[in-house]
Amino acid sequence: MSSVDVNETYEKLRQIYETRYTNPKEVLYYRINELVRKGRTREEAILALYEEEKKKEEEAKEAIKKGEREEAIKQQIYDYERSVERLTILFSKGEIGEESYKKATETIEKNIDKLRKEITTPPSRPSYTPYVGKPTIWWYLVPFFFGLLGGVLAYIAVKDEDKEMAESLLGFGIIMTVINIFISLAIYWYIISMLF
Repeated sequence: MSSVDVNETYEKLRQIYETRYTNPKEVLYYRINELVRKGRTREEAILALYEEEKKKEEEAKEAIKKGEREEAIKQQIYDYERSVERLTILFSKGEIGEESYKKATETIEKNIDKLRKEITTPPSRPSYTPYVGKPTIWWYLVPFFFGLLGGVLAYIAVKDEDKEMAESLLGFGIIMTVINIFISLAIYWYIISMLF
């Protein structure tokens, strides 16, 4: 594996650790060194840790899919408790400072508390949110038929979804009003010229 791939894998692993620990770099550094002391190269250690995290993630997804939500949460709690044990070992060996140890364990304890609350509360149903996409071109019919008033109404209706289109609808309403005035004047002059 190239050094670029190893660096990318390291970054992905660091991002995973950032979601779990207050000091992800220190924990990751410790875990890599732990595997290196057992005879692996740094690259092999990074890949092994990344594969382990991906495997945990897949197992958690599978457990949730199978309806084993509680088991997946208990496994996550167990993993967090093991992390606290590792941090305690690091702290006792003097490899991390007291402040880092406290921050990391506080974060992990908060995560464990959240997970324990999830076990006691049933999973919520996803709420329905209607699709709000870009407004369609059909909005141009409003200022086409109603001129400036239609442009203002279309602007108000569309401005939150697409500001640029809302401004163009307002401009189109102004243009249609001017065109309607010219058409009305032309018809008026034609009728007057026919009568006299």
